[in-house]
Amino acid sequence: MLTLDEIRSTVNNIAEDVVSLYLNVDPSENVNQNQPPGWRIYVKSALNEIEAEHKDDEAWQLARLQIDDYVGNYAPEGGKSLVMFVGADTMETYELPIRLENNWAYGKPLLLPLVWALDEYERYLVVLVDSEQARFLTAYLGSASTRDEMTIDFYEYDFGNQNYVNNSRSNNGQPMSQGANRESFEDMKSAHIRRFHKDVAETIRERMKKIGAERIVLGGNDRAAHEVQELLHEEAKSRVVGILPIPMITDDHQMNESILEAATNYEREAEMNLVNSIIELARGGGRGSLGYDDVQNALLMQQVELLVLPYPLENEEQATELMLKALELNSDIELVHGAAAEALHEAGGIAARLYYAITEAK
Repeated sequence: MLTLDEIRSTVNNIAEDVVSLYLNVDPSENVNQNQPPGWRIYVKSALNEIEAEHKDDEAWQLARLQIDDYVGNYAPEGGKSLVMFVGADTMETYELPIRLENNWAYGKPLLLPLVWALDEYERYLVVLVDSEQARFLTAYLGSASTRDEMTIDFYEYDFGNQNYVNNSRSNNGQPMSQGANRESFEDMKSAHIRRFHKDVAETIRERMKKIGAERIVLGGNDRAAHEVQELLHEEAKSRVVGILPIPMITDDHQMNESILEAATNYEREAEMNLVNSIIELARGGGRGSLGYDDVQNALLMQQVELLVLPYPLENEEQATELMLKALELNSDIELVHGAAAEALHEAGGIAARLYYAITEAK
């Protein structure tokens, strides 16, 4: 699974003179059903453009040899996009399940489309639960996959033994009536279902940490999902995007479609809250910085915890410079859209949340 740390590692491992290739290799695209497929034609055209300007550059020639060899043997296997960063003696490739536009660059790595994909498609933990079963799925980069399941074992508590119903006795040792016996049975069954839901809630917290998910979607049986939400640790509870009407028996594609709108709305709201909080911090002399000059200065002072950029960008060259520096310093990066991007433009265009407030010299 692609992470910002992987992108950071890519930046640290490649030289400045690098070929960046973003290729739409989706076999379902009409242009890719021709022979040769459209993406191969695009690669050839891009490399010829670079060749025209850098034919005497040894680093470029070595990079091209690697690209020709890789592309010549490459066949898409379920991915929709192929991303390549290739230097004279290094190559990093990523297959993504989402469609990215064809693009290329030579020189500094072209990171924006990759960071955008990572930022736009956050990793979600989706949990479908009822009174007897829980399914754990991961939704990420526009696709979903089932991870694991949990089931309650009623037989562990002798629920499968019908003698329990027939032979249960009251506190005075006398046989209970059929109604009282059934009521006692249902009470015990409810207690064990709640214990199961508590186990599910604890497992959610563990899986969030394991897969690096920051968001949770609950579904399945509405009552069961609400009970699990109630039993979550407060930190995990704050990460719940919503309880959605997703049936227990849902394939991965349908599940991903079901959460898309809720996830997008949640992300836009979270971005707006983030931008407003940084603006408030900056204007109050706190841990916030606004505008290119102030953010660049904060990066030079190694004080940036989180770099925030509007998408689409107004000045891609500036943004790339800041992103590369942020990755070098292990800072996080967030791209914001829509209303949050507009608010950021009005406040200075670029923002950063700092490790601590920078006191101006008097």
